[in-house]
Amino acid sequence: MVNKFRIQGPDSTPPNEKRVNEKRTRKDHEHRNVYCSVGRQGMGTCLLETGNTKIMTRVYIQQLKKTPFSCEFKFAPFSGGKRRPYVKDDQEKEYSLMMEQSLRPAIRMDIYPNEQISVHTIILENDGTSACLAAAISSATMALVDAGIEMLDLVIGASCSFSKTLLLDPTQSEEDGSLGTMVLSLMPSLNEVTHVMQNGQVDSNSSIEGISICVDACHQLHALFSQTLLSDIQNAKE
Repeated sequence: MVNKFRIQGPDSTPPNEKRVNEKRTRKDHEHRNVYCSVGRQGMGTCLLETGNTKIMTRVYIQQLKKTPFSCEFKFAPFSGGKRRPYVKDDQEKEYSLMMEQSLRPAIRMDIYPNEQISVHTIILENDGTSACLAAAISSATMALVDAGIEMLDLVIGASCSFSKTLLLDPTQSEEDGSLGTMVLSLMPSLNEVTHVMQNGQVDSNSSIEGISICVDACHQLHALFSQTLLSDIQNAKE
């Protein structure tokens, strides 16, 4: 049934030829440039951009009604070449669960017995599905900190793809031509992995190498996100 109260866009859009034919200019183990901003859209918000991927996350805290902690991952209908439905599909439900599993170990849920913490992440532009999940985990962490939620450590996400060479933070075209992908989330200060997701047919040696590269990337991103939080605190004091 068609919802007449919404503007119905086309089912698909012409691909961006520049992005499709774009060649990788960075090194295989180099992450895309990252921009992160917290608190600009209100307390408990984060806007994160990595290359052509753009993500917005907001944290809501309310009286406990259902589960103490939940995550919602959603692609905007216009985020990719193919228009997505407004209702969450199976992939979005799976990614929502993965975000929850990645973030829950770092949150001190014992000091929020009567509160419900909800994390809502929307992908505004998608250039790499696995990279979106990794960036969403980092974005959710920054939003949680901005909302004043006590955590044991930041949780940073990183992704890689397996092809002829192992590529860190792959774009959508690089993911499409790969044998498999991996998404890893890490608490860098504690050096503890909270979640690993891998798909595709990949041998054990490549998996070990992928974990090592993602862990190194998480440590590098941790310095960037920590500096972002410090700058935000200094700006608030001024």
